[in-house]
Amino acid sequence: MDNIYTLSVVGLNKPNRTRCWGWWPTLEEAEKAFLEGEDFWLENGYYDHCIIEEVGIGFNFDRKEVWYSAEYLGYNEEKEIKYRIQKLDQSPCPNVINWSMG
Repeated sequence: MDNIYTLSVVGLNKPNRTRCWGWWPTLEEAEKAFLEGEDFWLENGYYDHCIIEEVGIGFNFDRKEVWYSAEYLGYNEEKEIKYRIQKLDQSPCPNVINWSMG
């Protein structure tokens, strides 16, 4: 395995809110994990964006990244926490890389 895909969450409108949750061997597995468990990752709206980054050996400036925005909507009638998740076309922070490394 040459590269891994890390899942990090950030609060772009809230300073100092970043967390790397872990890694997956493929982009598809990382995206599936996020989309199937968004509340676990986003912690009731504490974080408002997710980034999945391809991480290889050494510094990798030409890497894949996928961004999602997440609007916390609160609870529905079934007492389930809901979000409005949107896949973004580009990074809201184009000059920042390696979120998972801190």
